[in-house]
Amino acid sequence: MIDALWWSLVTQAVGFGLSAFAMPGPLQAFLINNSLRYGWRRSIWMVLAPMVIDPPLIVLFLFAHQTLVAVLPIMENVIYLLGGAFILYLAWGAWQDLRADVNGATSAGDQAVELSGFQVFTRALGLNLFSPGPYLFWGTVLIPLLQSALNASTFHAVSFLLAFYIPFLGGWVVLAIMLSSLRQLDARFMRSLLWVTFGLLVYFGFQFLWRGVVGWMG
Repeated sequence: MIDALWWSLVTQAVGFGLSAFAMPGPLQAFLINNSLRYGWRRSIWMVLAPMVIDPPLIVLFLFAHQTLVAVLPIMENVIYLLGGAFILYLAWGAWQDLRADVNGATSAGDQAVELSGFQVFTRALGLNLFSPGPYLFWGTVLIPLLQSALNASTFHAVSFLLAFYIPFLGGWVVLAIMLSSLRQLDARFMRSLLWVTFGLLVYFGFQFLWRGVVGWMG
């Protein structure tokens, strides 16, 4: 039944979905990098990653919310450290690609790594798993709203989830398609864009490591 609560929940879910899509972070940098390197058909495999990581996370927070929120600060530090290391691993892959020339003609030891759609998916899966964003987002903001939706009806809960994921993941698909069109531009300009995404991955990697270390020391 569509009522005032339904409209309130759906409106908030759309807003949070758009925020999750637009929020700068390593996932966005990785999506941009892969869309420029491989095109949208392989990059949109990233969309599947949250659909694998989020469901068990949602269930855990629904049934053990207070316990998980209590240990979230410790979890956050561990996730930042693991996430920082994983992002730098992805940055290393981007660096190897940049060492290769635009046409793929490389010298020994500078071979560019061509990722399949499934490999893009597994790396996005790692980014989701080792990023504090999903844990903090669901643990502090979305679970209370989803619980309110479930208390009202299954229809309210499903509507809430769809209203969140459609703009969030749909935004990724649209962005990947738009970025893929840039692959037709000048090769030097393309390499400049790839250098920017490489720099972002390095920045986020060290930022995550720093926040994890500071969190433990604090």
